[in-house]
Parts: sequence; structure tokens; C-alpha cells
Amino acid sequence: MKTMLRALAFAAETHQGNELTSAIAMANLLANEAGVEDEKVMVCAILHMTQSAPSSREMERLFGQEVRDILASLSPGALADEESIPQLPRRARLVLLAEKICRLRELVANPRKLWPLEQRQAAFDEARQTTALLHGVHPQLERLFDEVHKLRPRLQVETAPLRSVTG
Repeated sequence: MKTMLRALAFAAETHQGNELTSAIAMANLLANEAGVEDEKVMVCAILHMTQSAPSSREMERLFGQEVRDILASLSPGALADEESIPQLPRRARLVLLAEKICRLRELVANPRKLWPLEQRQAAFDEARQTTALLHGVHPQLERLFDEVHKLRPRLQVETAPLRSVTG
């Protein structure tokens, strides 16, 4: 519990904009919707979005080697190769899946504020590709992902009502 509170305090100091809200949403999703009780997963969820990441040595000092290693496996460079995603440590895969769910929920909740329709659709498609590589990591999280993915934005074509052609 102390480590998680330290992570929240650290996140409050280092996250920019909505990242703190996203970090808390990810930890809440993992704990309260998916039933994940692993404190290291919660700490990584909170710290994952940190913009001004401290050195690896500093992360290890503050949160331990395992948290440092999990966060390193979630860095953009480490995730650049799709083939590495299924090989991530289980804790990292839980955080990555929670991130995808929260990101899609945000896109659904605030569609006009964020991106044009095509970009939102692409974000949903990319999230589906990534989560396919995470299959089997946590059935409840996968169900939550499927639920939000059903809300993928679609092009809405308005049609005029048909008029009867009777004479």
C-alpha cells in the first residue's frame, strides 16, 4: 500500500495534463473491474504514463527492480516490435491491456474533443491488433476490452425517409 501511495504522489508530480487521470483510471480498472490485487501491477499502471521519466536507477530506488523492469518493458521502444508483445511479463501485459481499454473508453466518452472519425477508428483498430497479441492474459480484462471495442465509431450515413410513390 505504501508503494502504491508513493507511486500516486510521484505521478501527481510528474504526469502532464490528463495522464494522471488516465493513470488512476487504469489502476481503478485493474483493481475494481478486473479484480487484480497485485500491487506491482497497480504501481506500474500508475507510473506507466509518466512523461518525465526518471532514470532507471531512480525508478529502482523508489519502486524496486521489478517495477523498473516492467516499466522498461512497456516503453515505446520496447513495444515497437509487435513480436515482443506476447513475450512481455504477465504484469506488463495486464498494464498494456488496461491502457488500451482506458484509451478506447476515453475516445468513446469524448469523441468530438479528440480526433476526427478516421483517427478514432484507426485507434480502435490498432488497439484490437495489440490486444489480440495479449490473448489469454486475463479473461475479465479481455471481456472489458471487447465491450468497449463494440463501441468503435462508425460512419453515420443519414438517409432521407423513403416516400411512397403511389399515385
